Amino acid sequence: MSGRCNLCGRGTVGGNNVSKSNKKTKRTFQVNNSPGTIRSECLNECIRLARICSKCTRTIDHVGGFDQYALKFLKNIKLNSIDRVIQFAKRAVKCKGRASLQPGNATR
Repeated sequence: MSGRCNLCGRGTVGGNNVSKSNKKTKRTFQVNNSPGTIRSECLNECIRLARICSKCTRTIDHVGGFDQYALKFLKNIKLNSIDRVIQFAKRAVKCKGRASLQPGNATR
């Protein structure tokens, strides 16, 4: 599938096919997009995305969920992505910030 990722904004990139005789022809590298659902533990809600790249899904799994991803990478969410994802991420960050200020969640 082509197009841009709804979270990071990655899109199609151009490059060259290089043959054994070193002849170069133009080609495009497309992003590995797939539909997916993101769940926020803090908000207890899900959001369905039409296109999310495999790099973003792996990063979300690696950092421990969408709430942690939004805290770390909110600056990387592009303005060209859909507005409901940005609003969802901002609400998750706000909720996560309130949860970390509660007395039982203090880290030493």
